[in-house]
Amino acid sequence: MVYELHRQYCMCVYEVICFEDETAEALLPLADAYQIESMRKACIDQLMKQTSPQLSHIRLADTYNMPELLDKATEACGDLLSPQEIDQQLGLKENQDFPQSILVKVYRWAIYNLFDGLKKWRISIVRSEEHTSELQSPVPI
Repeated sequence: MVYELHRQYCMCVYEVICFEDETAEALLPLADAYQIESMRKACIDQLMKQTSPQLSHIRLADTYNMPELLDKATEACGDLLSPQEIDQQLGLKENQDFPQSILVKVYRWAIYNLFDGLKKWRISIVRSEEHTSELQSPVPI
């Protein structure tokens, strides 16, 4: 793993940028520490492409001052994770001291989406009942 990170680091220094998702998370601290903007940008781009929401992405975005990734990751976690799944990720060791201000945003997204889903479900039930009552209306003989 150390060899692979060093190899990726060297590739970024020489503008040859191509790596896996997990590598972006590991290389970002190096890019920040050594102020290698091309590697930092490549890491951000790679993390922006990820579709599986993880609180670790929010932590990286907050730690390394990446507002565009912070917004995207916060929204993705709120959209795709239930409050219970957020709680599960918070139980992980690396998320023990998660920033509260950001956590509030994630829960707000999740709860908003939960209520929005319930609202849509309620509307579909009402429409279904209306359609059913039309079908059951008495026919004059």
